[in-house]
Amino acid sequence: MFKKIIYIILIIIFFISILFVYHQMKPTSENLIPSQTTNNLLPAKNKVALLSKAQRKVSLKQDICVYEPFANPDLKFYDENHQEITKLADFDNPLQRCLFLNQQKVVYGENQKILSSRFLNPDNTIKWDSDLTFNMTYDNENYPSTKRSFNDNGSINWQSPNTYDTTYNHSNGRVSSQKMFNLDGTVNWQHPDTFERFFNEYGLRIKERHFKSDGTIDWANEETFDIKLDSKNKFLKTIYFNENGEPLQK
Repeated sequence: MFKKIIYIILIIIFFISILFVYHQMKPTSENLIPSQTTNNLLPAKNKVALLSKAQRKVSLKQDICVYEPFANPDLKFYDENHQEITKLADFDNPLQRCLFLNQQKVVYGENQKILSSRFLNPDNTIKWDSDLTFNMTYDNENYPSTKRSFNDNGSINWQSPNTYDTTYNHSNGRVSSQKMFNLDGTVNWQHPDTFERFFNEYGLRIKERHFKSDGTIDWANEETFDIKLDSKNKFLKTIYFNENGEPLQK
């Protein structure tokens, strides 16, 4: 009798373990990966090539796609076990958020990437003015180089804080310059977040420059300065300038 009870307990534990493993493997919206790039959402200059049929099934480690769920009949989704998901009910929340990295190397050079993100409304239309709807490009060292956000009509929102150009110092991974924009898409040189920075060989900032409206250095700006370091790279003082670019004596 005692042995039968032990067997029953072991059988119950076995089935509980199976249910637990099944629950852990159940697909969620976070691990869905679309298998084909669609390019009808990007501005004309950001068009990217479609993937070949051989590339459509992708692994979790591959980051590809610009998406528009169910709008493209060739667009397929796969769960973490690489099983195709075909029913709307299998998605936890398929229409609210889709953020995927596109690694097509077509427009901006051999080693550059384009990141296109679209936040969708409940009716599956694009919410263009969302902070989660944007385009980004990367330089040949995979550092971000441009970001563009949009107005509610899909045009570029040039004055958004999420629209800018950046340049990175590849030796230390820090931003060396940034440009913000005017309403017409020209550089807003007087914007406080438009700047140029210089670093020494150890990656320490030693100069920063801000600008006048014509793009020349605004020497009298308090954000334009040099930093003096000693031989051990310890801070000594900050050097500011008069309007002629001459160091102020302090």
